[in-house]
Amino acid sequence: MPERTPKGWETFRMGIQPLGVGGSTPATDRAMVPASLRLTTTRMPGRSAHSYGRAARWALVCWAVGLVAQGLLACGGGPSEEDVDRSIREFTLAVSLREEGNVPGAIEHLRVALSLDPDNARALVLLGYIHYQRGDLEAAEQYLRNGLAILVERPDMAATLAEARNMLGVVLIRQERYDESIAVLTQSASDVLNRTPWYAWGNLGLAHYEKGDYPQAVEALSQAVRGEPRFCLGHFQLGRTFFAMERFQEAEEALTRALEADERCGRFFQDAWRLRGETRARLGLREEAITDFERCVELGAQSEAGRACRRFLDSGHEGGGEDVQSVGG
Repeated sequence: MPERTPKGWETFRMGIQPLGVGGSTPATDRAMVPASLRLTTTRMPGRSAHSYGRAARWALVCWAVGLVAQGLLACGGGPSEEDVDRSIREFTLAVSLREEGNVPGAIEHLRVALSLDPDNARALVLLGYIHYQRGDLEAAEQYLRNGLAILVERPDMAATLAEARNMLGVVLIRQERYDESIAVLTQSASDVLNRTPWYAWGNLGLAHYEKGDYPQAVEALSQAVRGEPRFCLGHFQLGRTFFAMERFQEAEEALTRALEADERCGRFFQDAWRLRGETRARLGLREEAITDFERCVELGAQSEAGRACRRFLDSGHEGGGEDVQSVGG
């Protein structure tokens, strides 16, 4: 049966935007996830597509909602085609509600989608992402792992598998489980069917950075920006890593690319202006550093970055002293 993609899914944005683009929050700025996760739907004909594991999961769902004899009969071999179609429609509605900002409504319809078809991997992944955004990392990890368990059995959804692994890697980074995140992200970044591998490379670089393995971070982040030269957050993370290594000339070049790679970054990417200002101060480029700090303050004097830039300007700072390793983190 040909692939069936829910209406509107092709425009659904599951990932956070690059730091500062369209606004940022502490909960989302720490890690990168795909700017667009495109999940497709392929429904296999009949019950032959359902493994024993799927039937078992469906039986558990029936038990959990307290269905009696009539309902249990319907659960025998998995959801009907009608239930699968209804699950797709519920998922599509959840996508629309989330885009409108109605997250509770989206969650409600995702749960209905899963009650109709427990193997709706897209619903599981979206629930995982929503819980990630809410800061419930334990729930996010569980939903994503459940989705991955289904996706690994679906060769027709290999690209989605790569994206979901990337997202799980982000959740693991937030939990400071760096070795686990590196293993998962390496799979995603190296997957030839990953349509946006630079996000996974970027997250892999971030995991290495947080672990303190700067050379490996540089390698992964360089791969990310080679894959997508407009990936401004990747350039920023690369510049931040060079700064931590005291390779200030390379840091300045990477941060300049971060601000110029995409016009949105230059307008909103406040931490990049701050860190480039500090980098230029370390290089003795005082006037250029002042210009960067002033631009940083213009973008928001009351933010953490804005206040730091104001302190630099007020003190006439010319060469460091303040720890900036956590900029953007």
